[in-house]
Amino acid sequence: RREIIDYIEGRGLDIKLFRRGDVLDIGPDRSGWRKRLFQFLIEFLSEEEDPLTLSNKVGISKRSAERVIRVKEDLLKVILSNPVEWRVIVRSLGERTFERIVNYVVNRNVPSIDERVTIDTKRLIRLPGSLHGKTGFKVQAVDFSNIWDFNPVEQACVFPDYEISLKLKRPVPSQIFGVTLDSKKERIKVPLYLAVYLLGNGGATLD
Repeated sequence: RREIIDYIEGRGLDIKLFRRGDVLDIGPDRSGWRKRLFQFLIEFLSEEEDPLTLSNKVGISKRSAERVIRVKEDLLKVILSNPVEWRVIVRSLGERTFERIVNYVVNRNVPSIDERVTIDTKRLIRLPGSLHGKTGFKVQAVDFSNIWDFNPVEQACVFPDYEISLKLKRPVPSQIFGVTLDSKKERIKVPLYLAVYLLGNGGATLD
């Protein structure tokens, strides 16, 4: 999962790995980052920026930014040509400046990922229509405007309400989902949907 995140975010991306001799192997007919980087560079070279703004955004000197602006049209032709000549790019910008540009276009285009959730193998994907692991309710997409009116017991409950017997492992609240419980008892009978909830949260076992 960590490797998937690194790939999606372009972490550790080295433009030199895309070189094949004097050719930069990127283009619209490639796949993965070779295609993405081509698209990002075309977009970048098509934008209008003043030297100071470009310098601050990319992290290059104002002088380098002025040079980038000066050769943008020529570089756009180079990137759109086939093959893309590495030497021409480096001669126009300098290797370090080009690497800074690559890092900039990658970082501004990668999606935002919740890393903690993605790399945690104990978490489940909350796919609408699937079952939520700890409640037994159906996962549903709820419009923000309706969130306060949403009642999971009525609208997301998929298990019937016939009763089954459980053995409590620890004290539980006196009322859950509108069902009154006597937590002083070791064995209780509850609707199946509530039983699934208690079993999923480790509060009970099957009797």
